[in-house]
Amino acid sequence: MRRHYRINKKTFLKRAVWLAFFLLFAVLLFSGYKFVRILKSYYESAESYRAVADSALTTVSPAPSVSPDAEKAVASSEIPIIVDWDQLKKTNDDVVAWLYCADTPINYPVVQAKDNEYYLTRGFDHTKSESGALFLDCRNNIAASDENFIIYGHRMKDDSMFGTIPQYAEESYYKKHPTMYLLTPKQNYRVELFACRTVHSEGKYFETSFENKEVFRRYLNKAVEQSYWQADLSAGTDTPSLTLATCSTYANADNPRLLVHGYLVPIA
Repeated sequence: MRRHYRINKKTFLKRAVWLAFFLLFAVLLFSGYKFVRILKSYYESAESYRAVADSALTTVSPAPSVSPDAEKAVASSEIPIIVDWDQLKKTNDDVVAWLYCADTPINYPVVQAKDNEYYLTRGFDHTKSESGALFLDCRNNIAASDENFIIYGHRMKDDSMFGTIPQYAEESYYKKHPTMYLLTPKQNYRVELFACRTVHSEGKYFETSFENKEVFRRYLNKAVEQSYWQADLSAGTDTPSLTLATCSTYANADNPRLLVHGYLVPIA
């Protein structure tokens, strides 16, 4: 009886080892599958947006033989890209703007849906995408005189979409990239950044309009007060503001958001 018990015990241990090995192999296989799937998703998203940029963007660069008038026109434009809005709308009629920041990955179309959920999981071409798209708050009207425009984007690990936005928490990064450009079919803007802060996901931080200029001023002043750094810009209510919102790098039950604020200065 004792010998029979020992044989069963050895068999049990052997089976347990093989089961543990199988489970570990299954976990590694599943993790590998998820990793490959993520890489595939990143690649497909990058290729999709690269195709959009190739078809709808023209880089402005003066040619050596252009006329003096053309040289003057090029020199007077501080925006290095021209957007073909008609071409963009052929792919997605929801496009309302283009956001560009020199020497960063931020060079994307901005869309707007009837809610703030649709483009969380869909790319510019409406296909399912973990990267989603940059989208304007559904309450905003890009052609109206809203006081605060809000653009949302995912904080992707490959630095795509708003993956580099959290770097604005460092003053050194802000000094390298103090301005962006928001281009629209009707008007182009220089975005003069003035604050970067981490907030709770409460509605008061995501207002698009305010009761009066004093309430708007208090919102701007609070953003400056809570900013990781101080810009050489004073809070003013005569110019609309742009807020870029993404997930914070902090892990917290309150789902904190990182906000980058800028003034929208109209340019030709």
